[in-house]
Amino acid sequence: MEHTDEPYPLYPMMLRLAGRRCVVVGGGPVAARKVSSLLASGAEVTVVSPRLTPELGRLAYEGRIVHREREYEPADVKGALLVFAATDRPAVNERVAEDARRAGALANLAHHPEGSDFANPGSARKGMIQVAVYAGGASPTLTRRLTAKLAGQVDDGLADLAARLSSARRDTRARVEAPERRHELLRRYAGVCWQAYEQGKEAPAWEEWLERQCPDSRRSPGTDEAPGMEGLSGAEAGPNGKARRR
Repeated sequence: MEHTDEPYPLYPMMLRLAGRRCVVVGGGPVAARKVSSLLASGAEVTVVSPRLTPELGRLAYEGRIVHREREYEPADVKGALLVFAATDRPAVNERVAEDARRAGALANLAHHPEGSDFANPGSARKGMIQVAVYAGGASPTLTRRLTAKLAGQVDDGLADLAARLSSARRDTRARVEAPERRHELLRRYAGVCWQAYEQGKEAPAWEEWLERQCPDSRRSPGTDEAPGMEGLSGAEAGPNGKARRR
């Protein structure tokens, strides 16, 4: 039987933070962990605290974070996308969260998942693949162990598979006009690659596989265009060799 204090499940998502302003209120170990993950995502981080851990102090000295060396003020959260209330004072954290919401930001309160607008899952990454686990805030230990267990199943072969499919997707978007045809080709190629992975075999290179499926897809020398796109774009030869739409 499922037991939860949440009336609705949290909405899972992967968020692009590159160049976005995020504010962390607090300068202790919890704040340091938040800052580390934010910087890894390319966020522009401001830390508000009279004191910092040595790690945060180094980041401030190197100019990697903006440090406001004082107590929190409501204006600190203006313009932020995400606000982390990570002090050891619950009343301050609550005030930070209220100010953040009034400013249009989402707030995360340390040690109070039920009062937060979002949660940070446990996460691990191998190549392009990221594994994220959230246990409802019930147990950080459970989250860490489950994350490690799932991440251990992502081997080099899966990481290579993700990179291969990503490259094929970029190439297809540039070469195949019809969205339905793109999706079908990528779906089939992903199936072929997955089968090869499960069998411990080398997956076929995208270009070679595509040429077998659509012989006219070969690029013309010195160009980025394929000479014949009949099997790819939905066009077919018309009078005088000109293309016409189906």
